[in-house]
Amino acid sequence: MNCLYLAKEPDAGVRNDLSRLSDYDVTIVDCLNAYGDYYRKMGYNVISKTKYFQLDGTMRFDVVIGNPPYGSGANLAIKFVNKAAEMTDDIRMVLPRSFEKDSVQNKVRLDLELSESVVLPESTFPNGIRAVKQRWVKTNTLRKKVEKPRTHEDFEFLKYEDRFRANVFIGEYGCGPSGRVKTENFTHYAKGHYFILAKDQSVIDRLVSLEDKFRTVAKGCNGRYHISKGELVEIYTNE
Repeated sequence: MNCLYLAKEPDAGVRNDLSRLSDYDVTIVDCLNAYGDYYRKMGYNVISKTKYFQLDGTMRFDVVIGNPPYGSGANLAIKFVNKAAEMTDDIRMVLPRSFEKDSVQNKVRLDLELSESVVLPESTFPNGIRAVKQRWVKTNTLRKKVEKPRTHEDFEFLKYEDRFRANVFIGEYGCGPSGRVKTENFTHYAKGHYFILAKDQSVIDRLVSLEDKFRTVAKGCNGRYHISKGELVEIYTNE
């Protein structure tokens, strides 16, 4: 089998992967443009990260696997996945937890279908990196992007300048505030969080009761926690 392997630094995880692929015809992408000589000395064909993104699709592989760099907001990982689809119909990668979110999947090529997604233990990587193992398969049909509602008749998202009118605060980003619900002492929070005017006390109580669900969704990413306006409205609507 002809395999393209996306590798970062040649640590134990990469070396173990390569030992399992001994029966494969493996070409390595040096995703950091730093370890190409090391892999060449080990006898592998090597493509630099720069060359990878310059490939025109004439090179074909049975499968593309690996753990590419993630980048801010998973944007670099998305680019690696989308580029891989030019060279294979079978992509299997370790990706940031945010790849579970519709907002990230909407940026993945629409002719790719997610056939498997497994959350990896938090002990898999150091420094709090949270990841999933996913398989994306090329299809002849296009997925529809998932569009989430961003408003609800029960409450209004206020501009930062109007935050003193708010009766509910929900944190948007950050491992501390994201998904947290406050009903007092919140006007000092920075611009970017959600300052909400709920129409009555029952709505306030409902939002407060949903804090655990908001927090769970906020944790579903790599790096700082984050919950989008669409996710917040979706959770409230479903409840």
